[in-house]
Amino acid sequence: MKKRCNRLKSPADRSRGTSALGIARSKQLIARLVRDVLLPNEELVEQIGADGDIVVAFLDPRPGALVSALQADETVSVARLTRAKASRLYAGCAHSDPVTWKWMTTPPRAGLLKIFLVVHLGTVLLNLVEGAFSIEPGSTDAEFMS
Repeated sequence: MKKRCNRLKSPADRSRGTSALGIARSKQLIARLVRDVLLPNEELVEQIGADGDIVVAFLDPRPGALVSALQADETVSVARLTRAKASRLYAGCAHSDPVTWKWMTTPPRAGLLKIFLVVHLGTVLLNLVEGAFSIEPGSTDAEFMS
């Protein structure tokens, strides 16, 4: 049986991000991420980044296998994801979702903080460099814009 990746993709999902409404929703999501998750956990986030690991941020995650694998308990809003653990969790995705595989398993360059955002049932690959967020090129997700 082929292992499914924990990413949702379709051409319709990619087009939703270009509308004014999509931009407004994106800004609201990033503002919530910073206000409700990253700032209250600033020391932990900085330590995870300094260690070269991935910050896993949870915004209203829905229960499921991915959340269970990443979140120790439901009160945690930030967790550490090492590249070794990412390799194990996403082993079946190397060919079906190469963007996520590469992002998860490649060490971040100096000054880059990788944030794996789990929001509702979906995920977003975020990069934070000098206070500016960007979505990893080539990655999209339906839940991010819904």
